[in-house]
Amino acid sequence: MSTENLEINQIVADVAQTAPQSQAKLTEFFAEDLIGYLQAIKKLSNTSGATWFRGQSKRSYHLEPGLYRHPAIKGLSNSHSKAAELESKLMERFKNHSVPYVGHKFVHEDEWAQLFFMQHYRVPTRLLDWSYSPLVALHFALSGATSKPDSSDAACAVWTLHPETWNGAALSHQSAPSKIYGTDSDEIKPYKAGAAFKLQTADAIAIEGIHNSPRIVAQQGAFTIFGPTTSPMEEQFKSNAYPNASLGVITIKSEHVQGMTKELIDAGILETTIYPDLEGLACRLKRELSFGA
Repeated sequence: MSTENLEINQIVADVAQTAPQSQAKLTEFFAEDLIGYLQAIKKLSNTSGATWFRGQSKRSYHLEPGLYRHPAIKGLSNSHSKAAELESKLMERFKNHSVPYVGHKFVHEDEWAQLFFMQHYRVPTRLLDWSYSPLVALHFALSGATSKPDSSDAACAVWTLHPETWNGAALSHQSAPSKIYGTDSDEIKPYKAGAAFKLQTADAIAIEGIHNSPRIVAQQGAFTIFGPTTSPMEEQFKSNAYPNASLGVITIKSEHVQGMTKELIDAGILETTIYPDLEGLACRLKRELSFGA
């Protein structure tokens, strides 16, 4: 393996020259193989606290939750009220129509339990998934990425988040401590369903999730919960002058996807590692016997 292949090309994504000096700058690395990726992780990891990771199959995808990807929300001036309406309908309908499958599960549980349960079953919510594991995040980035260099969007990415640093900035108006919050914390009560949209603006914050599924445990899951601010996290980061260290990204170009996927499998990160159930086993068997997508 050549030194050139191990090299990590670092760029700092500078804002436009006309942008205010106070805007944050996003640190980005390019990795060509697993060793290069781990070197980038080391540079981006928080030495005094946790680092979270999120893999996305396209570098161009925004850090935004499923609820805020709805076409009736994106780009509209009344996105705040529309998001509130959609969340209310989703939660009410899920609660009513899930009874045949889970019984009256949510009658005696709070809204947080329902929100995390909905997220597990891919119902759009204000939650965005992260992981404590950089290898789990890399799996998600590579598994849906294209390996065709001529693709119009031929790069995937793993985002890094320093949750304590982020929360300290996001909740600076409350003089809240820089830490990861649990669902029983007073600081995140305004983010509960039914309460969040009473605020006019509130950036995403990092929270520990309720581990109500084996997948969350296997994937070492954590979450950011969005408030009424519907802009993606990378836009919140820039526009509100977050500390530069709070958010970063590692980009993997399409020509390196296939090689890094094999390296990740050789390192023991398999479909059954990510999905410890029959779906994970089925995906692994299809891959190993060359059934394709």
